[in-house]
Amino acid sequence: MRRVAPVFLLFFFARVLVACDAPHGVPVSDINYVPDCGFNHAALAVSDDGAFAAWHYTHAGFGITTGTNYGAPLDAAGRSRVNEELPFDGFTSQPTLASDGHDFLYVLSHSGQTSVNLTHAGGTIEPSQPIAVPKADGKAMVVWTGSDYLVVTPDLQAVHVSRDGHPGSVNILTTGATLAALTKDLVIWKRGSVFEAAPIGGPAVLLPIPPAASVSLEESLAVFADQTGRVAALRLDRSGITVGNAIEIAQEPASNFIVAPQVAYDGDSYLVLWQSGKLIRAVRVSASGVVGTPFAIGDGILESAVAARDGAMIAYDASCSAIATRTIARGTSSVSAESIVSLHADAQNSPHIAATALGHQTIWYESNVLYTRFVSTSGPTGPVTRLSESNYSAHGTVVSFLGGSAVVWDDGPTIEVARFDAAGRLIVDAAPIPSMPFIFAVSVAVSGDELFVVAQGEHDLFKYEVHGLRIGADGALLQEALLSNPSDDGFDAVAGADATRDYAGWRNDSNQLVVVEMPRGDLRQSKRFTTTVSSPSSAAAVGALVPGDDPLVLWTNGDVHATHYRSGLDEILANGYAFNVRAIGDRAYWIEIGPRTVIHSAPIFRIAPSATDEACLDGAIFNIDFDVRNGAIDAIAYASGPQLRVQLRGIAHRRGALAP
Repeated sequence: MRRVAPVFLLFFFARVLVACDAPHGVPVSDINYVPDCGFNHAALAVSDDGAFAAWHYTHAGFGITTGTNYGAPLDAAGRSRVNEELPFDGFTSQPTLASDGHDFLYVLSHSGQTSVNLTHAGGTIEPSQPIAVPKADGKAMVVWTGSDYLVVTPDLQAVHVSRDGHPGSVNILTTGATLAALTKDLVIWKRGSVFEAAPIGGPAVLLPIPPAASVSLEESLAVFADQTGRVAALRLDRSGITVGNAIEIAQEPASNFIVAPQVAYDGDSYLVLWQSGKLIRAVRVSASGVVGTPFAIGDGILESAVAARDGAMIAYDASCSAIATRTIARGTSSVSAESIVSLHADAQNSPHIAATALGHQTIWYESNVLYTRFVSTSGPTGPVTRLSESNYSAHGTVVSFLGGSAVVWDDGPTIEVARFDAAGRLIVDAAPIPSMPFIFAVSVAVSGDELFVVAQGEHDLFKYEVHGLRIGADGALLQEALLSNPSDDGFDAVAGADATRDYAGWRNDSNQLVVVEMPRGDLRQSKRFTTTVSSPSSAAAVGALVPGDDPLVLWTNGDVHATHYRSGLDEILANGYAFNVRAIGDRAYWIEIGPRTVIHSAPIFRIAPSATDEACLDGAIFNIDFDVRNGAIDAIAYASGPQLRVQLRGIAHRRGALAP
């Protein structure tokens, strides 16, 4: 293959850019807040007018385990008072909490350090204060004593912390044991295979708790569960001595994985909670040890329970391990509805934009759901419309079509089409077109009054096929054909069209570009071209097909290549770090991201072309798309944090910056 070196070289840091604008686009849609998943080790504390929840996320991989903690202030009903969870320090530490009635003390502990942070009711947190250096991993515990906080580390170092978060001296409660449970008056620890209880700073006594058990303690009631499935409780006096016989709560199936039971005293009785398979169950136990009738709380994995203003509040792992709360009314079995508190902004990403006579049709994803909204010259207008029915779409695109626009996307195993007029009004909502079970790429070209769609995906596991579809203006399927050979995998498939032909191109697993040409109106009469490229196929991304007398494929491996697959000419349009390469008219466009985000272009059918800077935005923007009208950048859609914005008009052509 011949290779033409360009005169102009685009280097990532070497080129001097003209002034860039700070992005100032308008939001296209409000931000939605959705459950955040994958958490555990939730802790709760209740104040006079609300509560605070904290939880842990574990990062594990490549032989390293670390983590992050999150939290949220709650109202008295356990509902989050913030739209989005708050990030806190974490590493491998599991959070614990206590409250003085107004603020909260947030405690973290691992084998290197136990630290405390005073957290205010609104969620602001004071700087971390180290208080001890424990010699054991595990969770520290904290309680409010009535005058200060008492923090006990996993290896039984006790520290009093003032109301304003200042730690006192360290006292050793005992050695050779591990913390199990704590109240302001009593502490339970495990020494070898034996559980012991002691008043704070006092002598210890043995407890009749099985060795393989998990224990919780509230006021004078200790609750435990063991590997036999037994759930029971012990009443303790002020010295930790057992009063009477064990109180049998429940018998669950035996399991080596024990979820710690929880107990909260709401002033009338103890609420004891435990895990029963996927279900959280509860029962009330009187101060004299009388067990009431058990009742179900709901599905989830129990994490924490505390006394609340009007009863008790619990935190648990809900569906997808999001953290949720419920309240249980004092003295009753009345359970509130589930409230998810681990919330995050559902990022609006993967934007695409297409011009119409009256504005731009914009599409984007939130999670795996496709949305669209019209943006006129004065800003977003009309409703935000959900397009995909399932939560399994990821490859939507939009093109200008017949005076308006057409959106094509995958929705599970189907291809779907919607058309909008020039003002963004829906005019065609076509029936789904069955396709491959797994679709990995969708590309669309306008072929007269039809849409030519190229889809890449799997029919059989690990067999990547390329299909072509002719779709009419009414969204109905006119013809479908398998374009790739059964022996070849196809990747990064793209569509193209001119007045007489439809084109499909992709890279295969043999370091080759493959292009199929078909006369308009019949996908069966195909002509195949194969060209070996210099870049390893795994590093090459096909961007666009450009029809013409000597048609070409635009692709990038960092450099921008124009490969004329008939003549064998491989022309480098630019060197650098390019992505999202495409063809608009007779020019190639691509994006370069560094300290600034720059849109470049170069003429396609010219030997040794010179690239120009079309538009420039300050900052590195990875979720971005743009539209060209009359040879100039006309609109840019980009993600700013979790929100999609569109910047319109006034975007100068040829080394221009985005004007206000």
